[in-house]
Amino acid sequence: MARERRRWQHALVAYLNGRLTLLVTLVAVAALVTLVGLTSSACSDPQPLDRAKAGGMIEATRAFQAPLDEGLRKLDPRFAAAPSMKRELLDVEALTVKPDGPFGWAGKTATVSFVWRFSRGPLAGVPHRTLAKIHGDARGWKVYEDQLARNLRQAIASVE
Repeated sequence: MARERRRWQHALVAYLNGRLTLLVTLVAVAALVTLVGLTSSACSDPQPLDRAKAGGMIEATRAFQAPLDEGLRKLDPRFAAAPSMKRELLDVEALTVKPDGPFGWAGKTATVSFVWRFSRGPLAGVPHRTLAKIHGDARGWKVYEDQLARNLRQAIASVE
């Protein structure tokens, strides 16, 4: 009786181990298929980025279109007289595109060096050089606006 019971227990354990192995294998295959699906969509290269397109993207950002910082206007009275100062993009000097992550799976990052100036006011004749970062993946290109806003402020502060 005890031998019979042990034999059934061993058979049951072997059966469950086989089912568990099958279940683990199916879960692993499903995870692999999901991972391949995600990386294949993220892996595809974005459209090519040229200087004209990068310049247009920078000009269209809120950071580039924003008026001069309020803090600077209050700090220096020369800037208070020209609240309608707008930035003008003069030239895109350089554009470099590098892959992100291993094998470029995370997309690409472009670094854009450009020259701009204010259209009016005391800084109208002063050209500023600034860098912008643009990330590209299968969904397209997107400017890092927070970094662009910080770089624009730094360019103005370096003139002072």
